[in-house]
Amino acid sequence: MADEELPAPLLEARGLVRRFGGVVALAGIDLSIRPGEVVAVIGPNGAGKTTLFSVLSGTLAADAGEVLVAGRRVTGWPPHRIARLGIARTFQNLQLFGEMSVLEHVQVGYEADGGSGWLAALLGLPGVLGLEKRSRVAAFSTLERVGLADVAARPAASLSFGRQRAVEIARALATSPRLLMLDEPASGLSGAERLNLARLVGSLRAEGLAVLLVEHDMQLVMQLADRIAVLNFGAKIAEGIPTQIQHDRQVIEAYLGEAV
Repeated sequence: MADEELPAPLLEARGLVRRFGGVVALAGIDLSIRPGEVVAVIGPNGAGKTTLFSVLSGTLAADAGEVLVAGRRVTGWPPHRIARLGIARTFQNLQLFGEMSVLEHVQVGYEADGGSGWLAALLGLPGVLGLEKRSRVAAFSTLERVGLADVAARPAASLSFGRQRAVEIARALATSPRLLMLDEPASGLSGAERLNLARLVGSLRAEGLAVLLVEHDMQLVMQLADRIAVLNFGAKIAEGIPTQIQHDRQVIEAYLGEAV
């Protein structure tokens, strides 16, 4: 497809720089992702992948460069403002509330997106009971989508590590994002759970959702990604389709070790 036929980027990073003292974690990173596209960011530990995610989502400020969402400059915005533009992310370290049920975790996302607080609904305050009922139905539907309906009533903390990751993805989907940022979603997943993750990401792409993925599982990356960006010591050393990355000599020396 010619460039003029491609949809405009949903998210763009232009010349992003982030330093931690004398360490340059991001060295002028350019990256873009369009609706319905899966882009993977790979590289060795310490390459800057999670730092890039944090700058893109507003958790960390950039020292230089800019971030645009649908052409709108959001550099320096706090995470909640960026999230309202349809950007949702999961974290490498799980961010779950121990005693809340799986369903309640996802319900939080729907009720936040609907403009009323989950706590208000829980307390039965006027005007929110209808929202609470609708959010329960929607949350359960999302759990069916990610294969967690059978454990909807269980505390999230009681699940296996892999299924807890699926809870995080379901909660992110509850905000109706245009872009889903997944930070090592396959970590801790069994083989069957990885297959389910691949199917889910494929279905999201088919619906037009953009997915930005940081992942160490190269089989999963090569299966899912339309494009792959490779970071090393904070710099982007390569970007291209999977077959290009598989045989890129610089990428093989820095990360893969051999062609995948």
